[in-house]
This record gives sequence, structure tokens and C-alpha cells, in this order.
Amino acid sequence: MSEEYTVEYGAKRPLRFSEYVVDSEDSEDLLDEIVAFVGREVNIDTYRKMDAVKKCRLIERLAILICKAESPTKLYGITKAEVRHAILQTLELFGGGRPPWEMESA
Repeated sequence: MSEEYTVEYGAKRPLRFSEYVVDSEDSEDLLDEIVAFVGREVNIDTYRKMDAVKKCRLIERLAILICKAESPTKLYGITKAEVRHAILQTLELFGGGRPPWEMESA
């Protein structure tokens, strides 16, 4: 996987992902918040049953909610694309499997 990539899923704009790097206490704290938020908001069994488009929509919805609550770009310089990547990694960690677009091509 490259550092930055986009995923077309049928919406107006593709999802853009950029590697989330923990390089400060702030970025580590935000990652902890993202993991906790995803853990509260997502039923991983339901997530696994979703098709790729629904998974992408959920990832975007979670990114929007986290960015509204935490203001990561304004406060820490962490972009929404990086937040999406952290969400994706968290979903994989919780047992959600590979990214939905990799599943479609497999």
C-alpha cells in the first residue's frame, strides 16, 4: 500500500487516504480517540456483512464525525485523509478484514 491513494465508490468524490503517522503525543492521543470512537460506533459483525460501498460510506461518515468533534487539521495538522486511514486500520484491528476495495478485486 502506498502512502496516499484514492478509492472510487460511486460518490461525487473518491475517498482519499493518507498514511496516519504517530509522531507526537497529540497524534497518539488522537489515534486513541479514533480507536475508542470506532469501538463505540461500529458493530464489527455488521460491518463485515456490508458491501464495499456501504463500508466506504461508513468510513466517510465516521471521518466526518471525528473531524467535527476533534478538529484534527486545525489543532494538530492531521488531515481527514489521515483520519480515514486510522479508521480503516482500526476496523482491520477489530476484525473487519481487509479494506473493502481489496476484497472486491480478490
